[in-house]
Amino acid sequence: RMHLNSRTVCLVTGLLLPGVVSGDQRRTSYSTTIESPNRKHLVRLKPYPEWPAKRKGPIKRGECHAALYRIEGGKEVKVWERFLININAPARVMVTDSGRYVITMNELHARHMNPVIIYGADGTLIKAHDRMSIRWVDLISGPKRKYVNDGWDAFAVWAFTSDEETFVIRPQGRDILMLFRLKDGAFYSEDAPQRKEATSMPAEEWEALLAEAHEQVRKAAIAFLASDDPDDRAAGAMACGELQLSEAIPALRTLLTDESMREVRVGAYSDPLRAGERSTYHHVRSAARQALKEMGITVPTSSTQPAATAPASE
Repeated sequence: RMHLNSRTVCLVTGLLLPGVVSGDQRRTSYSTTIESPNRKHLVRLKPYPEWPAKRKGPIKRGECHAALYRIEGGKEVKVWERFLININAPARVMVTDSGRYVITMNELHARHMNPVIIYGADGTLIKAHDRMSIRWVDLISGPKRKYVNDGWDAFAVWAFTSDEETFVIRPQGRDILMLFRLKDGAFYSEDAPQRKEATSMPAEEWEALLAEAHEQVRKAAIAFLASDDPDDRAAGAMACGELQLSEAIPALRTLLTDESMREVRVGAYSDPLRAGERSTYHHVRSAARQALKEMGITVPTSSTQPAATAPASE
């Protein structure tokens, strides 16, 4: 079973429940220590303490320190250190098992800044993607988009291929995958006409890569359900429902009593009288309930009831 690092951090927007919209760009929890899935490497961050808007002077990049460590005999051995190109800190960090690549996603306090950044084995910057290079507009529109909002990475599920040479992201609500070739940072999406321009691999090789990418994402979605991070549990639940992963049903049932809470801001269009107010809800429970519903399983109305019953026809 794939091990999911419970301390990976990411930028998300809230579940689009009636009457609320995403408000803050921070996760329910944030950690400055990020482990590789096999826990043999870790990254330690030292974010700049304040968002630049709160201080005088021009906005500067490269003020978040990061160091990659290899775990040997229970001790941390520094592999490299550098200042990342982020202004404050990356919202999400991923490390391959081998420590060969470190990937960051988004700026902690600013949506869509530094969406995907790839660093190599010695900390060298391989590729800094922006919204144009990942075709952000394509990701928030089109027939395969279920949730129309500009948070392309909202509750996304991610994975690496087995050779650690491709990083895969499945945006929440999108039945497509974003693939990044890590050795040079090339980006290609399975439904984008520009895909052939980004990779010259033969059709058979591309199909095999795509098949593995989908398989790794399915495994990751189920693994996310067991994460210590509540936002990852919610992301996994949403993906399991959208992908119709019936093997996840037992784990989804247990999440119906998840105690985690998320704070959101009431949207002006949803409820003008309450616009700007803060509201909390059990976002993991909501995601699990919706996932079970998408798989045809009747779930009790009360979020405190753990039981879920199958339809009478089953």
